[in-house]
Amino acid sequence: MSAELLHVLGGLKGISQASISEFYKIRGIGKAKVAVIAAAMELGRRLMIYETETEREGECEKWENKVISLCHLLSHEDREVIVSLFLDDKENIISRDRISYGGIEGAYLDVKYLFRRAVRLDAKGMVLVHNHPNGMLAPSREDILLTEFVERNLKVLDIKLIGHFIAAGGEKIRVPSRYTT
Repeated sequence: MSAELLHVLGGLKGISQASISEFYKIRGIGKAKVAVIAAAMELGRRLMIYETETEREGECEKWENKVISLCHLLSHEDREVIVSLFLDDKENIISRDRISYGGIEGAYLDVKYLFRRAVRLDAKGMVLVHNHPNGMLAPSREDILLTEFVERNLKVLDIKLIGHFIAAGGEKIRVPSRYTT
């Protein structure tokens, strides 16, 4: 039954996004099994989030490691999510915030909130990460314009945009900017 479930729904990602009615179409699956599957998927999702958000005690977490785990985590989201990593002067993470949730077509970034948060944290650097739920890894024109806008305006605040990354299909790419030094 599990092989059929994986095949019909298109793997774990398909199972995590399936509706209850899709489960009922599979022979041998009723309310009890749907509840067990939903609980297992939710536990797995929470474990991934916990592991992504938990820093190792006594170690300063570097942004490069967090970007890799965030890209993996965000690749499984069915709507666009924007996350910001705020960094100290040694590029260690001082805070990780989900800045925005959107739809499948995009997310709204409240840049005033983003900049205000960076100033309040006395951040010296920032990394942006967002996903493309449609699986397209290439940055859109809007992604590039946003990156350049954020980078230019952070410079005024003496905060460096270290990078802006897109996650899709378990992979990541850096959004290019003509202002990157």
